[in-house]
Amino acid sequence: MIERRIFPRIETDWPLIVITDDGQILFGEKKLDSILPFYRHSFYVSSFSKSLGLAGERIGYFAAHPEIEEGDNDWGVLNQVLTINLRTRIVNAPALQQRVIEKTGAFTKVNIREYEWRISGLAAALKSLGFKFEKPEGGFYIFAQIPDQFKDANHFKQTAHHGDEPLLFIPGTAFGGSKYKRYIRLSACVNNREINRACRRLKEICKQ
Repeated sequence: MIERRIFPRIETDWPLIVITDDGQILFGEKKLDSILPFYRHSFYVSSFSKSLGLAGERIGYFAAHPEIEEGDNDWGVLNQVLTINLRTRIVNAPALQQRVIEKTGAFTKVNIREYEWRISGLAAALKSLGFKFEKPEGGFYIFAQIPDQFKDANHFKQTAHHGDEPLLFIPGTAFGGSKYKRYIRLSACVNNREINRACRRLKEICKQ
C-alpha cells in the first residue's frame, strides 16, 4: 500500500525522480497501487513479461506523469539514470515481436484465472511434499525451499533431472547467491498439461 502522506514532503524537501517498476499480475480483485496519481516527478515502467506472462520477452512500455512536459528537468535526470544503468538504453526485440506489441497495446489482458489455477496446483503439490514457501498472491512463479530429505541443491537437481522426464527449474542462487542455495523457482508459464506433469514428477522425485 502506498503511503500517500509522504509525497508532499518529498516533493517539497527533496524533488526526487521516482521510477516504479510494475509488479506481476495479481489474483482475484487485487490491484497494484500506482504512484502517478500522488507524485508529479514519477515515471511508470511495465513489461509484457509481467502482465502477459511472456517469459524472456523484455518488451514493455514507459509512461510519464501527465504533468511532466517536454523540456522539463525530469527528463534530463531520467536520461542520466538510463545512461548510467543501461548499456544500450534499448531492447533490440525481434522485428516480429515489435509488430505484435504495436498491435497488442498496453491494455491487453490475459486470463488470470488460468495462472491462478496453475499456481494453486503447484503450491498444493509442493506443500504436500514438504517444500517451504509463501504462496504467491499473483505472478507466474513459486520460489520454494527444497525439503530436508535432500542433502543439498545438487542432490535435488540430480534426482529431478534423472530419467526421460526431467523437471526443469531455476536454482535459487540465481536470485540472491548462496543464501538461496536450497531454493528453486518453478514457472507457471506453461500449459495445464505441463503443470500436471510437474506435480506428478515432484511426487516421484520426493519418493525416491
